[in-house]
Amino acid sequence: MDAPRSRVALVAAGKLYLGSLRQIPRGPRTRVPRSLGPLIVAGHSLALRPPRLSDASSWREIRLRDKQMIESFWVTSELNWTERHTDVSWVRECLQMRRAARAGHALPLVIEIDGQFAGQCNLERIDMYSRTAEAGIWLDSHASGKGNATAAGALLLDHAFGELALQRVTAPIRIDNVATARGAERLGFRHEGTMSGFLDVGGRIEDHELWAMTPKLAPPGGFVHALATQHVVDLPPRDRHMGSVRRERALPTPPGSRAVLMTVGRYHLRAFRRIDLHHNIFRRSHSSSRLRLGPTAVDGTQVVLRPPRLSDASAWSEIRLRDRGLIEPFWVTSPQSWTQRHTETMWVRECLLMRRAARAGHALPLVIEIDGQFAGQCNLERIDQPSRTAEMGIWLDSEVAHRGVGAAATSLLLEHAFDALRIHRITAPVCTGNVRAAHLMQRVGMKREATMISFLDVGGQRRDHDLWAVTSEHYASPPSTTPDHGTQRISTSPGRDPAGGRSER
Repeated sequence: MDAPRSRVALVAAGKLYLGSLRQIPRGPRTRVPRSLGPLIVAGHSLALRPPRLSDASSWREIRLRDKQMIESFWVTSELNWTERHTDVSWVRECLQMRRAARAGHALPLVIEIDGQFAGQCNLERIDMYSRTAEAGIWLDSHASGKGNATAAGALLLDHAFGELALQRVTAPIRIDNVATARGAERLGFRHEGTMSGFLDVGGRIEDHELWAMTPKLAPPGGFVHALATQHVVDLPPRDRHMGSVRRERALPTPPGSRAVLMTVGRYHLRAFRRIDLHHNIFRRSHSSSRLRLGPTAVDGTQVVLRPPRLSDASAWSEIRLRDRGLIEPFWVTSPQSWTQRHTETMWVRECLLMRRAARAGHALPLVIEIDGQFAGQCNLERIDQPSRTAEMGIWLDSEVAHRGVGAAATSLLLEHAFDALRIHRITAPVCTGNVRAAHLMQRVGMKREATMISFLDVGGQRRDHDLWAVTSEHYASPPSTTPDHGTQRISTSPGRDPAGGRSER
């Protein structure tokens, strides 16, 4: 066996696989609050609280009534609007939201006005390592235009930047959704750019504007305080608990059909299937384990992309330690030293985590091989099959960075993503000072869409990143064999750190 054999490496592998039995979450978790609020808005009590199964009838009634105002901005589905709004649909959504919340990836909340369900206000795609999340909201049309959406957004943002200590919250808004864009602007969100072909909504792929909020843009004292100062909302007296929300202990009117009960049962039975070690490790295979892209000829050498191996540990460590000065300024900040982050154990952990993400369909981890020698990594991460989107990242040995290898490897990855995986849109966040990486993105056909303020903590400080993107319609494979010129810096796009955090590649 040509893989690392040290006891430390074996222990790392053992701990990772045993973690699947214990279902121990890796990384920080978000805690769903019992309630946020209440606030007094136009004489009514507004609060945010977790979703309940018993919200099904109210959710369905409002969504069916407001179909004309919601459907054109909602993700496309093969089901019609009525089929998407049944008791079973809500139960499935509710349970999935709870699972995402337990994993620390989401904060699902519903808007309650005078004790009645009136919409949803969520944080999704929470990444507690980069301290980022995406906000989304929809509101009953009968409650719109009265400041309720603004008040709900203020409660959510105060919690995001306070309790959760997030550093950035985004809101993708379809370019013709003027009302939502105005609401984001009222809260202080900053417009960063337009994302081409961002999402399939209302039956067609549409561009979306990227709006973002950071603690530096937040008003002094918080969002609720600012709205109270502007007399948009009132705070209830301290000795009263208007509309206070308690954790649901029983479902007074839960949906009770056999289909709903079967949905709940299937959901909970999955926990038993997930602890089947044989099922998780041996029976779940993924085609990426045998994938090989290329070879393609570059400057007299053969460039190939293939899955990472445990035996890559020594080459990975050697290159990363040697190129520290070129990579570390654009890599995610860590309390560990650069040497501690590049041990045999760290590579084993990263390799196994990448394999797990690949089996789940969330990533496509690949290494760059030049004439049979390890020379870097080129990955697809954050793959979202429903929206057909992904994020790419690459880092390369400085000794080959000037020969066109980066463009060749990136082109191989993009062609496979668009053709074989049917991905529609691929993004690459690049630190604003990373000129070399920006040149590479431009060279392979990507377009700079926005500058994302305070996107990621790299090199010891929170830095802005440019958002580069390309869609399948606009992608054309460019020549990749022309040597690169300029500095020896070639790392771009946030990826997965050996310790489990996001990294600048």
